[in-house]
Amino acid sequence: MKRETNASGAPRFGVLVAMIAGFVTVGVPLVALAWHNVNHLLAGDVGEVRILIAVAATAGLGGVLFVLARLIERWTDVKRET
Repeated sequence: MKRETNASGAPRFGVLVAMIAGFVTVGVPLVALAWHNVNHLLAGDVGEVRILIAVAATAGLGGVLFVLARLIERWTDVKRET
């Protein structure tokens, strides 16, 4: 499947908006889950399940942010080359 791009190689506006909406849709629940669990851990409500959920949510959020950073880096590299 070919990605919709403009003449400079950057994604078109509609594709860009859809990608950002996807990242927000995935990222917001991960931030909420990590925030909730870290809040409970700092309040002293420590349990094995809560720690595992906090670690998994933080790792998932880190993965989403890594992918987003790579995409933005690729978009800016395309603009610099032209």
